[in-house]
Amino acid sequence: MNILYFRFANPFLESIRNRNYGDSAQITLAETAAEVIVQLKPPPQRLFADSVPADGMANHFRFRPSPNSAVALAARVKRTGKEFVGDRDELCLIDERPGEEMPHERLLGDAMVGNGALFNRQDAVKAARAVVEPVLNPTRPVLP
Repeated sequence: MNILYFRFANPFLESIRNRNYGDSAQITLAETAAEVIVQLKPPPQRLFADSVPADGMANHFRFRPSPNSAVALAARVKRTGKEFVGDRDELCLIDERPGEEMPHERLLGDAMVGNGALFNRQDAVKAARAVVEPVLNPTRPVLP
């Protein structure tokens, strides 16, 4: 829900979804933390000798919806001095709120009081699976 809200509540993300700018998206889930990294394509022209860094990594956006929300932008910035060389650096905004209820605490609390808004019923899961299953495991080849 956090990723869904974040994506549709912020129009600046529309350019990231555009295939002309986005190179890849990686979603990781470890313990209770989720993170999305959207790797951007390198610039079409090399204006500076170090436009494409040695490690091949272009700019990226990083989103972490929980447990501590974060939004980060990795971009190349010019080093101090007269030369036109730079380094990739990350600007990161972190939302830490000590003492607030953690997402899993809210989820468990809602379950304990019978609030099913964050849960899918078994029949809804089966219906969704019936729609997706033929696409994931086709029994015959798809013809153009």
